[in-house]
Amino acid sequence: KVPRPPNAFIIYRREKKAKHNDVFSKRTEAEISKVVGKMWQNEPEDTKDMYYRLAEHAKKKHLEKYSGYRYKPERGKKKDSR
Repeated sequence: KVPRPPNAFIIYRREKKAKHNDVFSKRTEAEISKVVGKMWQNEPEDTKDMYYRLAEHAKKKHLEKYSGYRYKPERGKKKDSR
């Protein structure tokens, strides 16, 4: 399965997790996302713009590598309603 290209927040989160791995090592992925999400909200716009540019670059690289890629989300299966 072809992975989706990362968006700006995913790139930011990946970078912060790697940089602060000692702090995040005992937390769940959900907890890390909440903490990093608050950090993202407090970042100045010029910092966010840098990550948006990185995401756009990643998107272009992804398009080169997987030219026929199209995101097709899988729908969850309905549970039996008995």
